[in-house]
Amino acid sequence: MARKASKQLQDAKKQAGIAAKGVAEAGKKAAEVARATVKEVAKTRDAKTAKKQAKVAGRAVKSAAAAAGTLAKTAAKKTQQGAKQLAKSKEVKTARSRVKKAATAGKKAAGSTVKQATPKVKKAAAKARKR
Repeated sequence: MARKASKQLQDAKKQAGIAAKGVAEAGKKAAEVARATVKEVAKTRDAKTAKKQAKVAGRAVKSAAAAAGTLAKTAAKKTQQGAKQLAKSKEVKTARSRVKKAATAGKKAAGSTVKQATPKVKKAAAKARKR
């Protein structure tokens, strides 16, 4: 009986090896068929037009990016020119002089002593009481 069991085991191993080999061959064949199909699909008119469209789209994206870059440069240049014009304008000049006057008045007020400020404060308080 022991001999029969070992023969059966040997036979089972052989069958398993044959099955594994068959699966491997089937996998190779499937890969070959898939490769051939991909090649055939790549040769079709649709695939070629899609490839061309992809190239054109890529070029369009590149040119759009370049245009955006030049637009940004132009916008920066125009902004600088506008800032220069604004700095030279009458409104900015008058605002600048007013700010200077206010700053000097603030400095003078901060520099005045308590003795100098006291009579002014007393006068202002008297005026406020009269009202």
